[in-house]
Amino acid sequence: MNFFHHNLIPRGSIRKIALGTAIVGSALFGIKEANATPVTWSSISDIVPQTVGESINYNSSSSSSLPNKLTAICYVIEGGIWHAIGGFDLQNGVVTNGYYNKDWNVSGNGYGLNTGDTANTGTNPGNSYSIGYKVFYDYNGNNILGTHVGEDIYDGSEQVDPSKYQITGFSPYGSQNPGVFTFTTTILAPSTSALAALNMASLGGGTNQVTFSVAVSNAVTFSVTYKNSLTNATWESLGTYSKTGAVTVVTDTNNVPQRFYRVVTP
Repeated sequence: MNFFHHNLIPRGSIRKIALGTAIVGSALFGIKEANATPVTWSSISDIVPQTVGESINYNSSSSSSLPNKLTAICYVIEGGIWHAIGGFDLQNGVVTNGYYNKDWNVSGNGYGLNTGDTANTGTNPGNSYSIGYKVFYDYNGNNILGTHVGEDIYDGSEQVDPSKYQITGFSPYGSQNPGVFTFTTTILAPSTSALAALNMASLGGGTNQVTFSVAVSNAVTFSVTYKNSLTNATWESLGTYSKTGAVTVVTDTNNVPQRFYRVVTP
């Protein structure tokens, strides 16, 4: 855990401390076309072209409001191979693009949903394939969710933990146009914080006042804890603070010869 030590920092100095968590994904699939050029992926259609006349549009009946783009890719999993067949893009709770391709070639060269199937995981009993999803959220707001070659995603750094979302209630394929489904999620952008500035002023009587500014991204609150010695068993709480604008100013007045501080986000 990062911390800073107030009697070692000169007045007016600037320090950066990266804190918080990050969702880290791994490569999902190998690259089939080793010589192919990676393509920037910002929409479901970058990976799954819509088959005109052989697909049905879908709209979400309910979803969480997310300010950045979220994309879910639906796969037919057959013989351990994942074949992208459709999915949807969400932004602010609205489906901006969503469709699933029909299985127009049952010989195995084409993949999609058969009439009467739904796109829910595990809802295709009796078929030789199953359905799976990968969901990605544009945490950093750059409108890019990764890169890919064909259906193979090999930059999954913004993949969402499967325990953080639910996709249910798809209407059977071909039953209506557009089809409907329910998408809910509790995902939050990773909480990160950075110590933006530290200023220390000596007061009379040997009392020190430490003032520092904390810049917190994607977190509503943060805590500051301290130790007067690193050999102390526990960190003491200086307080919990609400994010106020770009930076939040925290002040600690004390008469101890030294103190170590730590900024913690939820």
